Amino acid sequence: MNKSLHPVLTAGVALIVLLAGSPASAAPAKPVAPAPPASAAPPPLTDVTTPVVTRASSGPISRISSQQYAQTRAAAGRPLSANEQVALASSSCWTWSRSQWKDNIYGGTLMRLNGTINWCQDGSSVWGGGYNWSTYTNFGWSFDKWTNSPTGYYNPSRTRYDTVAQAKFCISWCAGTSYIGLDLWGDAWGSYGSSNL
Repeated sequence: MNKSLHPVLTAGVALIVLLAGSPASAAPAKPVAPAPPASAAPPPLTDVTTPVVTRASSGPISRISSQQYAQTRAAAGRPLSANEQVALASSSCWTWSRSQWKDNIYGGTLMRLNGTINWCQDGSSVWGGGYNWSTYTNFGWSFDKWTNSPTGYYNPSRTRYDTVAQAKFCISWCAGTSYIGLDLWGDAWGSYGSSNL
């Protein structure tokens, strides 16, 4: 780069002007990328607290003895009536569990609803139904309340027993919410199943 000093006299004042090389020797300007339009929103963030996958699993159905069933009922504060004790002698009793949960993008479980159903059947009717529900949370999620309180009921012909529950889960003082609900059932012929609420 050729720089030189040139004295300039103007109205009796000496100025020194620094001349830098010619403009042709300057580096070419870089192109500037256009700014994104103001309406373009950033993509949503997915982090460890965002539910992205719903999964479910079932345990095997288990036949329980009449004595185990009677003990389970007594421990729950609902001992068998005299009629149920007679019916129990010619019945089969069952227990079955199912869980449904939501995972984050990394496979970590955020919330889970666990249900267990118990019932006895004799090939023509169902009786002695019982249930147990519980929840699990992680990564800042918490159980808030039952939006469908755990309940058990028989169909009108008493050939099927259902138990249903739906839980509401919250994060950040319920700024974010999520729900899981299940219906578990067993029938008079030893069949069983579930559906989502």
